[in-house]
Amino acid sequence: MTKQRVATAIWVSTGVVAVLVVGVLAALLVGAAHEGGAAGNGQKALNTVAVKWTSLQAATELAGTLAFGDPRSLSLSGGILTGLPSPGDVIEPGRAILEIENRPMILLPGGTVVWRTIGPGVVGPDVLGLRHELADLGIDVGDGGNDEYDQSLSDAIGDLYRQAGYLTPSQGKAALDAEMAAQEVVGNAEESLEVAKDALSEARRGPTAVQRLAADQAVAAAMRDLERAESQLTVAESSAGDSEDLVDLRDAVSTAHEAYALAIASQEALNAPSDTSTEARAVDLANEALADAQAKLHDSYMNDLNPQDVFSMSQGRAIRIESVFMELGETANGEILSWTGTTLGVQADLSEAQRGWVAVGAMVQVKLSDQGTADGYVAALVPPSQDPVTGAQVPARVQISIADQAKVQEIGPSGVTLTFEGQQAGESLVVPVIALLALSEGGYAVELPDGSLLPVRIGVVADTEVQIYSPELHAGDRVVVP
Repeated sequence: MTKQRVATAIWVSTGVVAVLVVGVLAALLVGAAHEGGAAGNGQKALNTVAVKWTSLQAATELAGTLAFGDPRSLSLSGGILTGLPSPGDVIEPGRAILEIENRPMILLPGGTVVWRTIGPGVVGPDVLGLRHELADLGIDVGDGGNDEYDQSLSDAIGDLYRQAGYLTPSQGKAALDAEMAAQEVVGNAEESLEVAKDALSEARRGPTAVQRLAADQAVAAAMRDLERAESQLTVAESSAGDSEDLVDLRDAVSTAHEAYALAIASQEALNAPSDTSTEARAVDLANEALADAQAKLHDSYMNDLNPQDVFSMSQGRAIRIESVFMELGETANGEILSWTGTTLGVQADLSEAQRGWVAVGAMVQVKLSDQGTADGYVAALVPPSQDPVTGAQVPARVQISIADQAKVQEIGPSGVTLTFEGQQAGESLVVPVIALLALSEGGYAVELPDGSLLPVRIGVVADTEVQIYSPELHAGDRVVVP
């Protein structure tokens, strides 16, 4: 058989661990190799080492990055920026991230999306979610199960602003302007109501005594005129007077009848109950207008919450400002800033083969840039994807969580090395990797001090050592190394 000393690389059967054996390793073994080596008689001394009986732990290293995670953007549209954070600032829930025209955008602790103005008359799950968010900040929200905006929620919104160091929404200029306008409307409505009430009272008062007396006298006078006309007609008819005189007298009687009927009708109308339905309706409408104006005035004292007033995507955590893209005084339009969480973790790219053996929950040792270490675990595996902008292929990634944040926060974002525990070998025969010889017919062997080759099977490779199997080899036996 022919042989070739293994001095390049051995790939473990798992296909994921590669150990590169370089020439410097041989130098490390020189001292031990001279033990038992033959010298003299013109023979070259052999370097040998003893076969060990021990356990092995294989490991794989990956280069990773200690970071706060991928930045996410915060975009807005409209309004002048009057307050901005600085990169690196940490914003706690309940504090302002930025200001637009002196009105803050406050970080809420949960994931409720405020998609509309929450104020008087609003009912829904977003109202209930806002109550929960404010309660998480220690603010009294009244009935935590109430999904309708009410005075208690108005007070809670006011407390949110006060805790963040700002005037409440009802104290802002726009709210004060609305309050003044509502007060003016209330005043006008009150005046209109008084006018309508006066008209109704006048309508219900009825005719005065003078008006009644005048009506009675008009009826009596009409009756006298009618009686006089009828008497004159009777006399003329009995005396067989001129026919033309009779016609005139009959016309006078007819006219007197009409005048008497009109006097009676006027008297009845005067004495009849007044129809005040129109005036009463006017009073009702004036009362409704006043109630509406008073309600709007009351609403002007309430604290509402607009979608641009809060940011609630951090899911209970503080956020860290990564970058700020606009300046004070500019109009908010587009991406204002980017942010991350405040927890440092590690990300590392994975090859297709590595994706097969990295498992969620696996323990990882993180070698930090200051040469210290921290324990971590695989929190997530992100599959490969395509960049939506460039179209480039993004490799799969492993995300590592680290419990000891105090240690890594001192170091900050930096490059790290991840060590994953691989295959384990229990108590077994172990030799240096450089003791292996690759056989031309396949397989491996070790060289014994007498020059003979002993075929062996290999197992776990860990750093510079390899597990071997052979019934003819025992712990303490010596094998040749370069």
